[in-house]
Amino acid sequence: MSGIPVTTSPAPTTFRSRETLLAVLAIVGGAALQVKPDFPEPRFNLANTLAQAGQTTEAMTHYDFYLRMKPDDVEARSNYAATLQLTRRFDDAVAQLQFAVNQRPTDAELQNNLGAALAQAGKPAEALKHFREALRLRPDFPGAQENLERATRALGGG
Repeated sequence: MSGIPVTTSPAPTTFRSRETLLAVLAIVGGAALQVKPDFPEPRFNLANTLAQAGQTTEAMTHYDFYLRMKPDDVEARSNYAATLQLTRRFDDAVAQLQFAVNQRPTDAELQNNLGAALAQAGKPAEALKHFREALRLRPDFPGAQENLERATRALGGG
């Protein structure tokens, strides 16, 4: 099953590599937190940057802290779930995505992502429901169609 992309801003053209940009963003984010440690936005941005840089353990610490301050932030929960999936913590990713889907049940991407996390957690029958819902919401969603077909095959159909 496919993972969930982590949302980031496009890289400015002044940086020669993505790695350099991520390093600079991590430094800036860390400096912002030193000035105002309880300010949520730099923590969210730093979590995203660290996740993109592959520093998943540190990213998860910042997502946890941010979500304690802003528990209803669906984008943060979705990004956190993607990071959890990278570390193979599929049940935790499912919990984050279930919360997000409950907040925005008509979001086809979230439905598909929850289905993917469920499939990764070894629950293809539950995943089917969310892939079907994603396709009902957005019939031209190739990722959800592929995931639906994979889950169906995993269950011995088609």
